[in-house]
Amino acid sequence: MKEFTVVLLRPDYMINDIPQGQDVYVAHVVAEDESQALKFGQKEVAKADAEDADGEEAPYDDYALCVMFEGHHEPVLFGWEL
Repeated sequence: MKEFTVVLLRPDYMINDIPQGQDVYVAHVVAEDESQALKFGQKEVAKADAEDADGEEAPYDDYALCVMFEGHHEPVLFGWEL
């Protein structure tokens, strides 16, 4: 098992409900490979968004991969924080 940082883009149909610029989600997962890491990250964000909205989860594969890194990396700055 390896650690991955998965950066995902929320689907277009969710953007109207999210503050400007915050359409990405950073997931830290532990997985066997990149494919499994993507799936785990997508499921994590779908669950988190459903909890925030008190609603149903979006299909996890609606979240698109922006970039993936091996290891857990913490963002130091997002564009909307400027």
